[in-house]
Amino acid sequence: MINIGVAIYYGAKTTKGYFEVRKKYSLTTLTATMFATAVGASTIILVSDKFCEHGIKFFFMLSGNYISQLIVALFIITKMQKWLGCLTPADVIADIFSPKLKSLCGWCSVLVSIGFVAIQLHAFGKIIQYFYGFKMEYVVIVCSLFVVIYTAWGGLNSVIRTDIFQFCVIIIGIIFLAKMGLNSVGGISALLSELPEDKLDWRLNDIGEFNFFLNVALVGFNPSFLQRVFIAKDIIQARNASLLYNFLAMIFFIIVGVCGLVACFHNPSLTTMVIPYLSQLILPDGVKGLIIAAILAAIMSTADSDLNIASVSLYRDVFKKKINQNNIKFIRWLTFLLGIGSIVIALAFNQIIDILFFVIDFWAVTFMFPLIFGILGMVIDYKKLYIVIGASIFAMIIYQLLVANKLISSNIIGCVVNIVTYLGFYFYKKYLYVEKNKEASVI
Repeated sequence: MINIGVAIYYGAKTTKGYFEVRKKYSLTTLTATMFATAVGASTIILVSDKFCEHGIKFFFMLSGNYISQLIVALFIITKMQKWLGCLTPADVIADIFSPKLKSLCGWCSVLVSIGFVAIQLHAFGKIIQYFYGFKMEYVVIVCSLFVVIYTAWGGLNSVIRTDIFQFCVIIIGIIFLAKMGLNSVGGISALLSELPEDKLDWRLNDIGEFNFFLNVALVGFNPSFLQRVFIAKDIIQARNASLLYNFLAMIFFIIVGVCGLVACFHNPSLTTMVIPYLSQLILPDGVKGLIIAAILAAIMSTADSDLNIASVSLYRDVFKKKINQNNIKFIRWLTFLLGIGSIVIALAFNQIIDILFFVIDFWAVTFMFPLIFGILGMVIDYKKLYIVIGASIFAMIIYQLLVANKLISSNIIGCVVNIVTYLGFYFYKKYLYVEKNKEASVI
């Protein structure tokens, strides 16, 4: 209700107001909106479940995300001053390579964004089904309507303002649950002394664990994160906000991990729905609402951001409409239709991680690495980029269809082909340039 109220109060009246921020936000606000956008309910559920299943080694499995975000903050964002103020990743792709790629990049942004929305809806549906026994389909539809209403009405400004409130609710709720969990087992020392030995082993011994490490490294540099970078005052603020958000996320996931380990203490065979299980086990009935509120806030803060960037990408990059055209009703209808699409995806999969790997395919194996290389000044001809993307998708599909026992997921194969093919074209172009200069100097 608070989200809808904020959306109505700060609601966009024009197309430009829907897409653009009305002022430059402080470092604190930018950090909070980056955190709230990235840390969704699916992340909380997945991290707590995996800590319960794998023990403390999951922190190191998850470190692929921390490392990739650190690299992005220190070496990529610092090169993006030229593109601050852009609205979508396709704006950057069009400027670096060619406007002819804008529509394709727009579609990839739309697909990956509504996929992330679907992940949040799926997670919340599972949680409410666990707590109250409601059918997951009904929960997903109702939750989607709330997100769509305030996102479609308010635009980017209301999304950022509600992110700040949701950030606070998420932090308070999960810290409270972790504190109550530790109290229930006698403190952190008692927890570590009673856990099974395999839960205290930090080494990555399995190829599947390393595969997870690689996959989470691909998640961070996505359209909704880039949208937050674009609204920064300058690259210094964008870099600092990204570093702070990465640090806060790492600490937060440790706290979520404590919840997972406490649940393992109480039920060593548990591997799913850890947060709902722990809430039911140790919290009084009147306090469980705080955890549900925290999870709902996590859903809203991520889903609204991804729904907003999806509608912006579809409107500007695919339909190629200008922001000074007052088509606010059309944009709201687009947002509603994208919400329906996210419901379909949310109900089509059984596991959160399946949707996550499905979503990564639309971005990491298409435009993510070319965008990174382009920002770093390593540019190839846009026609070659079609070959890079085509080869990546082809390799991913062939691997998925022909390899029976997959040690590495197909999207990792697609990313490797994407990187190798792109760098091959780039260095071959550089080699031809050097040879041409040699011939010119001889003449």
